[in-house]
Amino acid sequence: MFQVGFAGIGEPPPIELKNKVRVIIRLFKNCCPNAIIMTGGYWGIMKTVVDEAVRVGLITVIFPPVEKEVCHNSSICIKSGLSYKNRSIPLVRSSNVLVVVGGGAGTLLELVTAYAIGVPVLVLVNTGFTTDNVENCFGEYLDHRKTVKIHYYRQPENLAQALCSLCRKGGLHEQ
Repeated sequence: MFQVGFAGIGEPPPIELKNKVRVIIRLFKNCCPNAIIMTGGYWGIMKTVVDEAVRVGLITVIFPPVEKEVCHNSSICIKSGLSYKNRSIPLVRSSNVLVVVGGGAGTLLELVTAYAIGVPVLVLVNTGFTTDNVENCFGEYLDHRKTVKIHYYRQPENLAQALCSLCRKGGLHEQ
C-alpha cells in the first residue's frame, strides 16, 4: 500500500492554496487509486487534503495531537496520545513520501524528520508560507549527508506527476 503524508499549515489557508491541494489530490487519485492519504490533523490545509481525498474516494488516516483529537468521520483516526510535535514522527515514519503544501515551524519539523530518515520530500512552493524558503536556504539537501533529495514544484500538476511516478515505483526514490 502506498502511503502519502501531507504536511501543511494548521491555520485557515487561502483559497488559492486550497485549490492547488485539490488539484494534487484529484490528479494523484487518477494514477494511484488505492493509495492512503495521511495528515497530522483535521484543520487548516490538512482539512482540505482530507476532505478532497475522501471526496474522490481515497482512504485517509489522521494522526491528531492529543490536544486536538478532531477527525473526519470517514477517516481512520489514530489517537496516539502524542502532542502536536510528537505526532509528526509516526505520520512521517508511516509515509512512503511526504508532500509539503505550505506551512510554518510544525511543517518544517515534518520536512526535517522526513529528510533525516530518508523519506522522499516533495515541496509545493509559492504558497506564501515559510516552507517556500527551504529551497533558497538549503536547496536539494538539508545537510552534507544528502540523505534524500528534496524536490520543489511551483505547479501542483507537476507535483502530482512526481507523486504518481513515486507511486508507480512503490515509493522507491533516486538519490
